[in-house]
Amino acid sequence: MIVHAVFFDLKKDVDLDKVSTFLAAIRRSVPGLYEIQFGPQVSKPYDGYVDRSSSYTHALVSKHHNAEALKTYALHPDHVSLATYLRTVFVRPAQCIDFEAPGPSKL
Repeated sequence: MIVHAVFFDLKKDVDLDKVSTFLAAIRRSVPGLYEIQFGPQVSKPYDGYVDRSSSYTHALVSKHHNAEALKTYALHPDHVSLATYLRTVFVRPAQCIDFEAPGPSKL
């Protein structure tokens, strides 16, 4: 399995309903995608929490069957639409990392 993690610093006027619509389309249409999640940084999830977010405001994490499935996702029109929209609300460029992880036992 390939895990794709992206960190965003987004403007306060990001339309989260629009992002949710894009994510729903991606979940329905991208083959080889196990899961995709997007959300804001939790400011203080517990007492004593040290913020290491480097001021990134949101994150997206997706899990893909393999590298070919990640490529399919990257080129898929629904992902391209999401990425295009998010670029319009960047404060600064996103940071991304992809890594291999054990896959789920069932599809």
